[in-house]
Amino acid sequence: MLKVVALAVIDAVVTQPAITQSGTRTRSSSSSCISSSIVVLVLVVVVVVVVVVVVVVVVVEVVVEVAVVVLVVVIVAVVVVVVVVADIIVVVPMYNLVAVEEVVVEVVVVVQPRLT
Repeated sequence: MLKVVALAVIDAVVTQPAITQSGTRTRSSSSSCISSSIVVLVLVVVVVVVVVVVVVVVVVEVVVEVAVVVLVVVIVAVVVVVVVVADIIVVVPMYNLVAVEEVVVEVVVVVQPRLT
């Protein structure tokens, strides 16, 4: 499709008659060659821009997909850590909690008289 459009544009530019100084229309081969080369150059630039845009879109899409995967992995890791910590807290026997409370009370009792 793009090739058909390019050929139609080149054909229209090449076969367009040039206006001379006297006002008559003549076919000028040099101006049509310049015009056709400009059209070809413009078409090449357009094709290159389209290819670059497509490549950038594909790369950005891949980067976004990788970012989503990394985000999901981080969320799963946080959930696993929270579950493991909660499991450890729940599984700790009550006598260990009492022992921890006694240590805290002893530290407070030992430190408090020195502060006053």
